[in-house]
Amino acid sequence: MAYTAFPGTSTFPGTYPAYGSAPSANVRKPIFEEDLIRSIKEASKKTMLPVKEVSLEENVHILGKKEAAVKKRPTIVALVGCLVVPLLIFIVMIWLRSFELRYKSETVTNMMCCMLLFSPLVFAALAIDLAKRSESDPKPMALLAGMSLLAWLFGFYLGCQNFERNMRPFYDIAEMNVYPSVEPSRYGGQQFLDAGLITFTPGSRLDVRHSAGFREKDVYCAAPIVSKNATQKTFDFWAIGMNCCSGHRPDFHCGEYSNPSASKGLRLVDDDKSSYFRLAVKKAQVEFNLNVSHPIFFHWLSHPEIELSTYEDDGWKVLVTSACCFFCLELFVIVIAAVAFSKM
Repeated sequence: MAYTAFPGTSTFPGTYPAYGSAPSANVRKPIFEEDLIRSIKEASKKTMLPVKEVSLEENVHILGKKEAAVKKRPTIVALVGCLVVPLLIFIVMIWLRSFELRYKSETVTNMMCCMLLFSPLVFAALAIDLAKRSESDPKPMALLAGMSLLAWLFGFYLGCQNFERNMRPFYDIAEMNVYPSVEPSRYGGQQFLDAGLITFTPGSRLDVRHSAGFREKDVYCAAPIVSKNATQKTFDFWAIGMNCCSGHRPDFHCGEYSNPSASKGLRLVDDDKSSYFRLAVKKAQVEFNLNVSHPIFFHWLSHPEIELSTYEDDGWKVLVTSACCFFCLELFVIVIAAVAFSKM
């Protein structure tokens, strides 16, 4: 294809006239950016292809959205907080509901538990507030609120169970008196209503022949504690056990019934169970024509001090074991939540 040079120009298109030559009206001007954009728009109209013009403000807006998405991803600090804070609430709740503070003052314990309940409520309020802000991510705070509430509920329930099964008997017996050298044939139960631990005189034993059992789902068994080679008129000291007799005949085999060195009794302080053991004593009283005025129930042992310390040890074991299990549950939930958050 041949090019025709305009007057006053070079023979190549788009070039400028030689230096010093006279300007001409036919000189071709350079193409600027505005002309290029205009040309592209005109071409797009002809080819029906839309060209989207992106301004500086739109670019900043798109970049801000990307930065906000990065900010909304939960950080390691937030996830660690979701792990540590509920665990502390769980441990404190079990301690409050299980141990000595509750035994000494139920009112103070309840007040402190109510104060701890504000924590998940505050976290929930913060999560709602963050949800109203487009630049903030409420998911970690919502997770913290849910885990904290779960910790409070689990801690409350397990603490109450631990207190009733282990710590209340321990504190009750520790607050009661200890009596040495008690002769079963010489004393009655009314004289030892505050006894927590009794050491009976040497030779004291269980009269298994006059034992009885009462069945109410479980079998509540009782056998009288009698003196050695002495005629006994009143039977107020009773060894007890659960599901260790048939309930149909005198076949008591609870605790250390066959241990000749056993001569001590650890007091039963469970009022609910005591009512069933009284029915077993009533049954023995009727069957064997025994004189019973104020029955007191004991676990027949050779070393009741060990059994008493077991209550306390079991209470602390419940706290440690429960905390470990709750930590594993938290870890599982948080890992699942982190994976889910990363995909949102």
